[in-house]
Amino acid sequence: MGDATDELAVRAGTHLAEAGRRAFARGDVSAASKLLERAASLLEARPETRAEALLQLGAVAREQGDAARADAVLSEAETLVESAGDERLWMRVQIERSVLRLYLDPAIQARRVLEVAERATPVFEASGDLPGLLAASVLVANAQWFRLRFERMEEELGRARGYAQRVGDRREMSWILGAMCRVTLLGPMPVDEGIGRCLAIQAQHRGEPTLQPVVDSILAVLEAMRGRFARARKHYQRSHLAFDELGLTVRLASFRMYAGWAELIAGDAAAAERQLRRGYEALERMGEQTYLSTMAAFLGRAVLAQGRYDEAERLTQVTDDIASDDDLFPQALWRGTRARLLARRGDADAERLARESVELWLGTDCLNMQADALVDLAETLHLLQRAHESMDVLGEAIRLYESKGNLASATAVGALLSDRPPVQFDRDVL
Repeated sequence: MGDATDELAVRAGTHLAEAGRRAFARGDVSAASKLLERAASLLEARPETRAEALLQLGAVAREQGDAARADAVLSEAETLVESAGDERLWMRVQIERSVLRLYLDPAIQARRVLEVAERATPVFEASGDLPGLLAASVLVANAQWFRLRFERMEEELGRARGYAQRVGDRREMSWILGAMCRVTLLGPMPVDEGIGRCLAIQAQHRGEPTLQPVVDSILAVLEAMRGRFARARKHYQRSHLAFDELGLTVRLASFRMYAGWAELIAGDAAAAERQLRRGYEALERMGEQTYLSTMAAFLGRAVLAQGRYDEAERLTQVTDDIASDDDLFPQALWRGTRARLLARRGDADAERLARESVELWLGTDCLNMQADALVDLAETLHLLQRAHESMDVLGEAIRLYESKGNLASATAVGALLSDRPPVQFDRDVL
């Protein structure tokens, strides 16, 4: 009788786990969480099957912003597969734990994450585990994102996309396509071309609810770069509503960064602060560290633009304290902000920090951020009473903005050079 009961429970648990995976794939994290929890409770007689359900549940908890729960669930899965001696499933758990650490552990090194993927790939290849190969490729792409190595990231995304198509994994495909859009923003691709790619992806995949708000967030910044600020705001507002409806708490909080970024480009520091502060406070409540470090760096810039210098300096310290050494974006950003603050006090260390920021960005292909860092350096030099040197630096920043297609920032900096008011963009015509 006990065996028969166990078998019924396993069958029911297996069906519930599959329903949970489908719910997660379509972006319904609340339903996925409930289904996978119930599945795991019914699969105690089948440790490896239970571990697979827990593996999915850990990813769901991560998306919901519950880091402690995600860690506990993955620890339980790890114990189960260790006892079973299943190397393939063990590596799947290690990959999911690595993804969690990337976004929670400020001490994480991209090199360590890549080593996990390198160890896992031969195991998956030997067993013909396509979902495992997909997970390893996505992990590698995540690590390259942290390093701002977009050419390598594009290569890995292409590989991951092939696996996702073969497996039919909607959730990972949505992440891959969204990452391809994010690359258009930070990489060297011109703004017009990036908008074209994003719109094409959005049009071709309208049935993917988790993808649409990601694309809208990226479009918000790209449109702001073209001076289409009204369109930019419509994009990020639509993105926030969609993330909220889907219950994607971490994404809603973290993607406010793009809204704040768009408002900074538009020159509305108060609006930028509103968006960034909401994201910052939400991430802080969740205990999330990686997105928080970048959010703090952007928030520091919005606060600095409003003349609140002590608060801006505190925010640069937050980023300095929690950002991983490998996470170049916030590491470069806080240095540029603090350089401008120190220069106001006549501190000679300001120039060193500004030049460190420029050097960090020059090691990447982020044209727009290189230009932003040069503007920070120019202001630092100007405040240090070296205005003549700052003019040449601003000229190079304009060249980089124009190469990227960031018309709004190029025009604003050009106005500084000519000492004239910045152009007011026609939001609907440009």
